[in-house]
This record gives sequence, C-alpha cells and structure tokens, in this order.
Amino acid sequence: MDATYQVGPIDEPMRSRTAILEYVSEATQTQGQICFEHEVLSVAKNRGIAHWQVSFVIIPSQTRVELDGIFVVYFGSGGRCTIFKEWWHERESEPE
Repeated sequence: MDATYQVGPIDEPMRSRTAILEYVSEATQTQGQICFEHEVLSVAKNRGIAHWQVSFVIIPSQTRVELDGIFVVYFGSGGRCTIFKEWWHERESEPE
C-alpha cells in the first residue's frame, strides 16, 4: 500500500510516495537554521499522535517562521507509515 500525506484537516491528501517526496523537497529547499522539537501525546495500536514545533529561516529573505502543530500517524503492517496527517499554526517575523 502507498502512503498518504494530508496537510491540514480538510485538504485533499497526497496519495503517493513520489508526490509526498516532491512536496517535502520543494517546501524545504529555501529553509535554513531549522530547529525541530516534538512530544508524543498518544500511541495506541496502529496510531500515534504528537505535538511538534519547528522554527526556520526562509532563504534569502531571512524571514523567521515558527510552526506549532499536531501529527496524526497511522501505521500498517511492518510498522510503516501509511497515513500521515498534520496541521499547524504559523507565525512569521521580519528579519532583524
């Protein structure tokens, strides 16, 4: 089975490993000084839920971005992720 990745609770999920890889690669190309933290909130059977926070700088504008969000991850047989859902709030601040 192929994985799905849903960015936001009402967005249409991406439906292939290729589409997911392209999205993540494109989204992170202009990010630097990345700092990521997470806390696992729940694990039950084949599902995990985590709270996460990330900050990064957009290159070349030097705008700082902070995201605070939730992951909901479903695992198939063998422990591989089959469904990955996330959503977040975003705050941007101008370069100093």
